[in-house]
Amino acid sequence: MKTVLLKSLIATFTVAVLFFCTPLSFVYAAEPGDIEKPDAADFDSDPDIPALENIDPVTGKLSLQKDLPDDPMAPIYDWFGVKGDNKSGIRWLRNKKNKRYEYRHLADQRMYHYDTFQGACASKKYSYHVLYNRRNQRCRVIKVSLKTHKVTRVSAIYPLDHGNDLTYDSKRDIIICVHYGKHPMRLTVLSAKTLKKKKHVNVKIPSAGLFGASEKFVKSIKGITGIGYDEQADEYIVSIQGTRHYMALSPKFKPLRVIKVPKLDPYMRQGMTVRKGFIMRSFSADKKPYTNNIVYVFDTAGNYVKKISLGYGYEIESIYFVGKKLYASTYRSYYKKKYKRVRRHGKRIKVAYYVLRRDNNIMHIRKY
Repeated sequence: MKTVLLKSLIATFTVAVLFFCTPLSFVYAAEPGDIEKPDAADFDSDPDIPALENIDPVTGKLSLQKDLPDDPMAPIYDWFGVKGDNKSGIRWLRNKKNKRYEYRHLADQRMYHYDTFQGACASKKYSYHVLYNRRNQRCRVIKVSLKTHKVTRVSAIYPLDHGNDLTYDSKRDIIICVHYGKHPMRLTVLSAKTLKKKKHVNVKIPSAGLFGASEKFVKSIKGITGIGYDEQADEYIVSIQGTRHYMALSPKFKPLRVIKVPKLDPYMRQGMTVRKGFIMRSFSADKKPYTNNIVYVFDTAGNYVKKISLGYGYEIESIYFVGKKLYASTYRSYYKKKYKRVRRHGKRIKVAYYVLRRDNNIMHIRKY
């Protein structure tokens, strides 16, 4: 009897240790086989950049180099002196201290290199956002309360490639994620309640062609980059990779027709949303003179409706509606100056260095 009781206590203690020692990140893990195992790229700390310190060997004083390291993810979206809300009807979501909500930090756990907003969408009570890890092409999805702005759930690590866009299907209470990247025709379906993976689907283009486009164009379709759920028509509208055009999918993800739209200014294509028969696609700065964020609006027949100019320097990633209100998820990279004390020539001096940081914020587009 004592032996059985001792074994029971040991087993209970082991389970408790495993549970409480496991990072919160994995409490919400999906079923085995649905996620890829984490590796070093998931847990490396953000490296500091010591190469920017420059000490005068004679005076011992610090002179900072003007040029930052050449990083392809460097802050190219700070061209316009972004300081606060502007006159184009944009308002950042802020806390009671008037600071912008930074959603990676609001996850209340160490997110490591899952640090870049990609796709986004919303239900009536929650918004959903992809956080992308550029080191290993994996993603996590966070679920945010629209009322409190608190992150209520963090998904497991999913192989979603770039996690380019999300949409919420209100009829089936699911989230659909566009992969892009290595699997350009793949969509992953998640439970909106638990963020657990339900399935993934590889969209197949019919050999017989599609209404609205030539056979040659249909055969050229090789990928999907954005997605929006049209509640009225009960269908998904997706953007076609490498083109400005769109395609409608059935609830079972079967292609129905191609939606061609007119040629417009060549901004960088980003995420999209669909509401009451209108397609809204976000675009970010590409190259001069196209150096601001905009939203193009089309109807689901492909007719151009309007252009919304946002004029903001942060890179817009995706847009979504909450009721009648339009929101955009944004991201930027920048170098933050920090200081430390080091010993040089027998003296302790103050040295500046830079750390690469990424902010993920949301803005309310009040005028559209």
